[in-house]
Amino acid sequence: FAPKVEWSWNSEGLQVAAEIPVTGLQQPDPRSFWDWTNLEVLVDTSGKAQEGWGDQSHQFWFVPVKEGQGWRLYAGEWKRGSAVTGTIYDDARCRTAVRVQEGRMTLEILLPAVVLGGHVPVSGTTWLAAVSLQAVSPTGRASAAWPTAKASGLLDGTGSWGTVRFVAQD
Repeated sequence: FAPKVEWSWNSEGLQVAAEIPVTGLQQPDPRSFWDWTNLEVLVDTSGKAQEGWGDQSHQFWFVPVKEGQGWRLYAGEWKRGSAVTGTIYDDARCRTAVRVQEGRMTLEILLPAVVLGGHVPVSGTTWLAAVSLQAVSPTGRASAAWPTAKASGLLDGTGSWGTVRFVAQD
């Protein structure tokens, strides 16, 4: 299991792209994302590590679901701390795309600033972030995460997340 993940910010928001191997992709219940092939993106725009979830902490999840002959990417935001007033299902604010081809799945996500509490980083801004990927097949599951595996505390709070520093590019 060798996923590829890229992050960037542009004038439209935070972009996350991931590519993972998949076999036997099944139609999931995307509200139970932890049981299916998924990508989780965790972001805290305060840049301050803490135990638990702060008022600028966000947990987004993305699950490929069958739609007609193709796939679409279901987006949700889990209620954690006070940043989200309630769990958001099938979040139309997130722009997503998914492609399944030749045993690989590519996920493309745009999180506009509005889903991040309106926060927009400038050069030098530091945020905390984490990502977790899981591929579920009929024969088992494989997972990967950054900066640490979920079993090692990824969801315990922002104190176990990585630091992302934004740098302006010419």
